Amino acid sequence: MNFTQFIGSFKTGDASWEESPVLFERIHIAKNIIKGIYSNKRTIKAPEYLTDFGLRKTDSPRIFIKEYCKKLDKQMPSVLEVKKELLELDIVVTPELRTRISGVLLCLN
Repeated sequence: MNFTQFIGSFKTGDASWEESPVLFERIHIAKNIIKGIYSNKRTIKAPEYLTDFGLRKTDSPRIFIKEYCKKLDKQMPSVLEVKKELLELDIVVTPELRTRISGVLLCLN
């Protein structure tokens, strides 16, 4: 399972959307990024971990999503699958590579 498949496994209106407003917002942002819809507007529930100064080090998003995946019986993508997907992106079609990486960091760290 890659990142796109993982995010797609969260269906609008299923139990996962009711679990946490933070989870809902992060998945919603990731779904938009995958569709090519980018927004600079984020709340404290969905911070930017990738900044002009580099990557902010934190483990909390990874712990957060791991716990919700356990609770919702969802499998997380492996690091190798996520890297493979990012490396296969067509940069001409996806000029916002930084935004795509930001979406992965937001949800999986």
